[in-house]
Amino acid sequence: MNWETVLAPMAQLEDGVVRPLNSQARRLLGAEPQRIEALIPNREHAPWTRLLERVRRSGFALWFDTTTMRDADIGDRDLRIGVSPSDHTGFVLTFVDRTAERRRAGERQRSNRFLTDLLDQTPTVFFVVDRSGRLVFRNAAFDALVRERVEVVSRASLPQLTGAFHDRLTQMFETGSEQALRTDGTDSAGRGRHFQLTLQPLQDRHSLVHQALIIGVDLTELIDAHAKQRRLQAELEQAQRLEALGQMAGTIAHDFNNFLAVMFMAAASIREAAPEEDSEMTESIDILEQGCRQARDLTQDLVAFSRTQMHSERSSLLYAVLDAIAVAVPRLVPPAILLHFERPPVGEPTGDRVPLSESQCLQIVMNLVQNAINALDGKGQISTTLIVADASLQIRIEDDGPGVPAAVQRQIFEPFFTMRESDGGTGLGLTSARTLVERAGGTLVLQTAQLGGAAFVVTLPLITAAATGSGTGTTGPR
Repeated sequence: MNWETVLAPMAQLEDGVVRPLNSQARRLLGAEPQRIEALIPNREHAPWTRLLERVRRSGFALWFDTTTMRDADIGDRDLRIGVSPSDHTGFVLTFVDRTAERRRAGERQRSNRFLTDLLDQTPTVFFVVDRSGRLVFRNAAFDALVRERVEVVSRASLPQLTGAFHDRLTQMFETGSEQALRTDGTDSAGRGRHFQLTLQPLQDRHSLVHQALIIGVDLTELIDAHAKQRRLQAELEQAQRLEALGQMAGTIAHDFNNFLAVMFMAAASIREAAPEEDSEMTESIDILEQGCRQARDLTQDLVAFSRTQMHSERSSLLYAVLDAIAVAVPRLVPPAILLHFERPPVGEPTGDRVPLSESQCLQIVMNLVQNAINALDGKGQISTTLIVADASLQIRIEDDGPGVPAAVQRQIFEPFFTMRESDGGTGLGLTSARTLVERAGGTLVLQTAQLGGAAFVVTLPLITAAATGSGTGTTGPR
């Protein structure tokens, strides 16, 4: 037989000696005959001997896989040896060198491990699904995103990808074109996450789309940073508006003080001209002068605000504040609106004090009452209740109007926010009231009114006479 026509390396094994039969075998094994022990490691001698015996008895060819050390240059070789019985004594050997195939497989395994480790270390989500939605591959970022380990991507198993994702996935398999979408969800810890998803079609060797590679870029930090930037920009704009307001407040306070001086002089002139026996006119003059004094206190606050000064520490006697509120509120409420007013019983004056001036207390109450009047649009009822208990003064002002919509309840205390732009609302009444209350260590909250509308509840701490050791001369908290 002409062995050179055989493309596989062929050799003859006889008496334990291997002799190459063609050029392919000589290139693989060398030109000179050699002992079979040079090709078969010691640990495989016994299995090799048993295989030869089986071939000899059965007359059938069998295969034997071995890894042999040829020399330092070639290194380990993976050989598959086919053993066939010979017409003469011995055997015919057919060699299949699988060394290059093994090395390529090893390189593929190392590349796969490297790629897997690389994808596991990136925060980008990678996963591959087939047409049935079965998960073929996923990286560590995917496992961190989902709440539990899943095998099939579906609306039920992966709630983070509900919505348009599955529609886009179907469209990608149908058209073979790349798809993209934004999706929002939560990770395994329940935190909100935002992703930009790209669906890439993967083709088999017949150019048919059989899998989809989904790449998810986490936009959460970027979106949060943009939101923070918008908040900071809004705060900066608000600070600029307040700065401009402060400058304007100083100018207004200066001019308003001039008008108050005129009103004080006019009141004094009226008092001199009024008959002493006319008690009604005298009372009206007293109210006029009291209103002018309160207005003067407010202008002083405007001047302090315009100079960005800290809130000055003031206090006033509790019974004086209660009396002032009891006088001011009925005069403020129009006759068409029913007023329910309740205050603690009048008793002996105590030394308890409110950590605000009398005019500041009236400013808070008048802002809240005016707010209720505006909400009623000319008719309805307002309830004002003053309660002294647990070393605090609570002022509750409520109405039976439409209330404050839930959508804007968080905004009503923000500067310049108003629901009455059409009739000249400035959006500063509630803001100034809350600022004064909080500077005094109190609270101003919005509640649902028992009358059905809105209820604003002010709670101010009291400086008790027992705490100060006397009834006078104390200041409010810092």
